[in-house]
Amino acid sequence: MTPGPRAAPDAPSGPRALAKVPSGLAALWTQAGETAPRLVFAVIVYTASLPFVGLALPSAWLAVMVALIGAGGRRGPGERGFDPFDWLLAAGYSVAALYLVMLYGGAMQTFAVTLYGAVMFQILARDYAQPRRRWANLAPPLTSMFLVQAAAAAMLIHRGQPLEIVTLLASPCIVFIAFRVVHANLVGALAREQRAAARAGANARRTAEAHRVAIMAEDLAGIGHWRLDAVSLMFSASDGLCRILGIDRRFTAPDVETMLALFVPRDRARVRKHVEAIVRQGIPFAFEAELVRPSGEARRVIAKGAAERDANGALATIIGTVMDVTAMRRREEALERSEARFRMLADHSTDIVIWVGPNLAVRYASPAMRQLGLDPDAVTGTSVLDLVHPEDRELAGANIADLFSGAPVDPSVRREHRFLTAAGELVWLEANPTIIADEAGAPASVVASLRDVTRRRAMEDDLIAAKLAAEAAGEAKSEFLANMSHEIRTPLTAILGFASLLEAMKDLPARAATCARRIATSGATLLDVVNDILDFSKLEAGQVRLDPQPFAPARLFAEIAEAFTIQIEAKGLTLAVDIDPTVPAALEADATRLRQIVVNLIGNAIKFTERGGVRVAVGYEAATGAGALTVAVSDTGVGIPKDKLGLLFERFSQVDGSVSRRYGGSGLGLSICRRLVDLMGGRIGVVSTFGVGSTLDFRVPAPLAAAIEADGAGETNEPSPAPARRASILVVDDLDVNRELIRALLEAAGQSVTEAAGGVEAVRAALATPFDLILMDLQMPQIDGFAAARAIRAMDGPNRTTPILALSADVLPEHILATGRAGMNGHIGKPIVPAELIGAVARWAAAPLPDPAEAAA
Repeated sequence: MTPGPRAAPDAPSGPRALAKVPSGLAALWTQAGETAPRLVFAVIVYTASLPFVGLALPSAWLAVMVALIGAGGRRGPGERGFDPFDWLLAAGYSVAALYLVMLYGGAMQTFAVTLYGAVMFQILARDYAQPRRRWANLAPPLTSMFLVQAAAAAMLIHRGQPLEIVTLLASPCIVFIAFRVVHANLVGALAREQRAAARAGANARRTAEAHRVAIMAEDLAGIGHWRLDAVSLMFSASDGLCRILGIDRRFTAPDVETMLALFVPRDRARVRKHVEAIVRQGIPFAFEAELVRPSGEARRVIAKGAAERDANGALATIIGTVMDVTAMRRREEALERSEARFRMLADHSTDIVIWVGPNLAVRYASPAMRQLGLDPDAVTGTSVLDLVHPEDRELAGANIADLFSGAPVDPSVRREHRFLTAAGELVWLEANPTIIADEAGAPASVVASLRDVTRRRAMEDDLIAAKLAAEAAGEAKSEFLANMSHEIRTPLTAILGFASLLEAMKDLPARAATCARRIATSGATLLDVVNDILDFSKLEAGQVRLDPQPFAPARLFAEIAEAFTIQIEAKGLTLAVDIDPTVPAALEADATRLRQIVVNLIGNAIKFTERGGVRVAVGYEAATGAGALTVAVSDTGVGIPKDKLGLLFERFSQVDGSVSRRYGGSGLGLSICRRLVDLMGGRIGVVSTFGVGSTLDFRVPAPLAAAIEADGAGETNEPSPAPARRASILVVDDLDVNRELIRALLEAAGQSVTEAAGGVEAVRAALATPFDLILMDLQMPQIDGFAAARAIRAMDGPNRTTPILALSADVLPEHILATGRAGMNGHIGKPIVPAELIGAVARWAAAPLPDPAEAAA
């Protein structure tokens, strides 16, 4: 018996080892089945040789053959390559046959020839598929047979029978042909077997692939199938069906009763009736029902069944499928609930809900369409543009086309159009569209809610009309203020001007001098009120623009303090200006507006202070980014009650609201201060104790600026020295009193004055006589100052390049800008400040301007 397979050094254990036991036993059985016939074959040869050869030699031969048979047989079936034990066995049989043929005759010789054939047939049958191994194992018997044939041929030649050699050679040829046919049949059978095995393998792979695809399809589609043999009643279920039913086939064997038990009681009887009908009569079924998995989870399924019959028409097989439609039914229910909610909202919404396709046809219109007197069903299928007013259809069509272009909805587009009701009335509707996209993401339709905004549009129209009216009122107000300013400043020019001339007279009686001072003081007070009103109006209208420039804080506050010297001395007060050493030498801000704020605060403090004094503290905060200037004005005046502090910065408000209004004032000064501080990006506040005094402080941004040179301090109101020569000046004004005043002021300063009573006279005088300077009023009959200035600049006369200064009561910013556009070089406001007038004359009458044509070139 051939020994079994040897164990590998690292033999697997556990389930893998158990799995290998059957294959090991099969190998042992196969090896045992090959060894036994070999032993029997050797014993037969041994037994057949005993009568002729004796016991000793056959016994030795048998011992060798048994040893070779025991040592061989370890090569597995189908293994390729040379096996020395097979070759030695073939050699042993070949030697035995050669020995018996050569030494014996008769029956033993026949047995020996048979032995040759049997050995070669075994080799051919076993190794026909392995040529190298076959020829190696056939080599011993073929060699032995060649020796026998060679010996027999030699013997026949020796006997003188050479023709019998042909007969001798015919035997191996016949044997060879027979073996060749057998070999060809075996090889053909092997090829057929291999092809069949290949086809079977391909079919098995296709079957496995189809099974895998079917299982995958079942998983993706949520489908499972079952099969019932009508004869044997054998039931089989797929893994997909077990998953749908929630059954683990390792613990529960799926069968018909198990399936039926899972359906809910209200559906179980109906399902059982269908199953019994198909089992007994082959009636197919299809139904939807609810089942509950063993885990308690409810599922909705659709089951279908069909019957197959054999050739005799008898029922053979029943096949069924089960599809899990739980998720689909939930989506449908959610969609139905959503549609129900949508319809409830659409049916009860006051807004019109409309659904429009890409061809502009209405697919749905909500019942709110009846607000327009239109039937929603009648509107469906018509073009949405038919509902729009003809004048708005082009714009509405363009808006809808934009929605279907693929671009996102622009919320800034105002989609309001006029619609026509059934009665022909116009209604404004605002559309809020939502784009409905298809599976590819392209716009497929648009759902829009249309809201009636007719009242809102009417309100907007009213607001626009009110805005236009307000703007017109604002313009009228501005025009009124400009006219009132001009009309007030014009007589104030004469009042203040002649009052100053009276004060300058040395031989004026004391009583007259007092009257002149009072006239000048009253006129100055009236001018302050007019200036405050104008400033506040410009701030309120947003017409004030800041002009930040470098300035020196120390110089600015010194000039401000010097301006209050007379008032301080008149009331017997003190004015102290304390500038912190940390304040930079140069800052950047609008110094003019800063001066206006400080002057207002100091003037207000002096007005309400009877004894003591006023202190101005100036500081700088460098740790606030760009830096900030801080100013605090403190006084020892009457103070402000706590309940009045909130009114301090309000317009036209007075802390002393009594009829007497002891301290007077327009109530605009501090309001102007607050608005200027806000405009400059700062803050202003107040701290006051009634009967003790008040402190008003403000803070405005003021970044550092480059140092200002001492000789560049042109921030003084003092006029430049008069020119060395006597200047010839043309004064143009339609009021005699104004011309008389200006003549008196200029001639007192040593100038030569020529008068013109209007624009026409001014142009004639400018054509006839050269002048060093022209002072031009703006509002005059026939030709105003702007037209006169443009005419003088346009004419080729002696005053084409003469400086022209506007001398007018029109002091608003737009008036000043207009003078520049008319070709004038500066502006002097009325009432006239003598020092400002004389300084301007000194600056502008010194030298003519370049020719406009040359300057343009």
